[in-house]
Amino acid sequence: ICYYMQLKPMQDSLRKEWPSVTCPNIGRKFWVHEWNKHGTCSKTVLDEIPYFQAALNLKYKINLSQALSKAGIIPNNQEYSLKLVKEAIAKSTGFHPWVDCNHNAQGVSQIWQVSMCVDRSGSRLIDCPFVPKGRGDCAAIVKFPSF
Repeated sequence: ICYYMQLKPMQDSLRKEWPSVTCPNIGRKFWVHEWNKHGTCSKTVLDEIPYFQAALNLKYKINLSQALSKAGIIPNNQEYSLKLVKEAIAKSTGFHPWVDCNHNAQGVSQIWQVSMCVDRSGSRLIDCPFVPKGRGDCAAIVKFPSF
């Protein structure tokens, strides 16, 4: 069966729970990119479809949006302390996140992506074994853009 056909049953869940915020209409190409860049390191344990299912399961289990919301941090184009953002996620998950930022047209540092390290089975968070290259670029105060 073609990979795209295998993905079809979970496509609605992926579209809702793991969208590309920067390119909302990219669809399957985005998920193929995610598999090629991140999922292949778990290939000895998880093929493509189980990888995406594990990612969805973790998202439901961890719910970073809810963790941030409990701390009063919501995607409303307001500015927040990067330290508080990281602390809210660590408090909720028990693990420290990697927060990546980009800069909007005005040059303001804004949250672009939050990453957590996961074991190869895709079932639980782990302490990151290394500091990923290129991570960060966040100011001490970051905007949390609405999406």
